[in-house]
Amino acid sequence: MSPPSPSIAPKKRENGSASANGASGVKAKDANGANDAKPRQKRGFALLSREAVQELARRGGEAAHEAGTAHRFTSEEARAAGRKGGAATAANRGNGKANANGNVNANEESEA
Repeated sequence: MSPPSPSIAPKKRENGSASANGASGVKAKDANGANDAKPRQKRGFALLSREAVQELARRGGEAAHEAGTAHRFTSEEARAAGRKGGAATAANRGNGKANANGNVNANEESEA
């Protein structure tokens, strides 16, 4: 396996840590260069217990159904979605390409 290309590899920071998305997990340093002693605080849903998060999710699901914006797949819809996803996966493994309907045509030339 070859090393990642420079455009994909995380950039090195001045403190030597690497991060792909900017969140390094390294504690901030003060003006003197000493590590900040404050532990990272939890925010948002991380502050809540698992039960509280589940209750909020349950309420959100109920509200979506009452508003008419929720969707439940019928068995036929789920079967069609599975076929489409399977066809796309199969197309990625070989030379075939999947069209919008999930049908694979191995005779089409791949566009590079």
